[in-house]
Amino acid sequence: MNGNEEVPIGYSNRDKLRDQADRLEKLEADLSNVRERLDEMEKKLTHYPPPIDPGFMPGHTW
Repeated sequence: MNGNEEVPIGYSNRDKLRDQADRLEKLEADLSNVRERLDEMEKKLTHYPPPIDPGFMPGHTW
């Protein structure tokens, strides 16, 4: 709820806070997953061999 919506009958501030806490928990879990994926991608990028010189062609004889 963003404050502009009608509040259901019986919906208290405690319920609102609980809903916000649940959303915050989900967002924190999502952020943690994104950070883990970024760490994995960074590890993959830093462990690749250095780029090959474009002028070098293995197996090609001049």
